Amino acid sequence: MNTQSKLAAVMVLAGEAHDHLSTDKERLNWLSSLMRAIQADVKLNRGAESEALASIGQYLADEGSASVENFLDHFDARLTKLG
Repeated sequence: MNTQSKLAAVMVLAGEAHDHLSTDKERLNWLSSLMRAIQADVKLNRGAESEALASIGQYLADEGSASVENFLDHFDARLTKLG
């Protein structure tokens, strides 16, 4: 692979990394909003909805964790290939 094609491949990877980080930032915004909703529920409703809200949070965390792990594996494999 010549230098120009490696540069093009790195640019593609950089774009993918940017997209993934943007998605992760949005996911973190959702999680922080959810945590504030749980806090408000505990304060105002004595936690009547906390279990449901916590379940949503666990789903977001699990999905996000799997997404990050998959992306890092994919990213690492492609960087190694560029080697």
